[in-house]
Amino acid sequence: LYLSMSLFTCVRQNAQAHEDETNGEVDHFRPKAHFPESVYEWSNWVLACHDCNNPKNVHWPRFGFVNPCSKRDKPENYFDFDLLTGEILPKASLKIQCKRKALDTIGHLRLNGFHQLKRRRNWISIFTFLINQGNRNQKQYRLFVKQMTARETALSSLSRAILKHNGV
Repeated sequence: LYLSMSLFTCVRQNAQAHEDETNGEVDHFRPKAHFPESVYEWSNWVLACHDCNNPKNVHWPRFGFVNPCSKRDKPENYFDFDLLTGEILPKASLKIQCKRKALDTIGHLRLNGFHQLKRRRNWISIFTFLINQGNRNQKQYRLFVKQMTARETALSSLSRAILKHNGV
């Protein structure tokens, strides 16, 4: 949370808030209406942009949402990216309960909303171009890739998916 707040990064989009927005909102990952005992727990606070926080409101589906800050149960275990459309999709290999959790997270939190898709499609084009222009053996290239895939970097999970797709 501290790192996310200091970078004004929405944990659900793994991207910085829109230029025309505030720097984000503190969201209770587990809604206080359903989990009043967690209201003051630091581990229950995440920074989200308004577009991601607002639709969630007090929703809490049967299996919950995928926790974007979990180190044990990483979002990458639940989601894949469609690198043509920019959409976030549930992994095909998920068991029924986990697939439901992934679908609820995508749907309720509008992870494939207009702004999110636009941002991801732009990044897919830019990042793919950049990695294909560089010399993979050069130190600068390796440092660039390391920085773009660090968890605190905006769209890092998408960057990792693009690299994997391109065999880097």
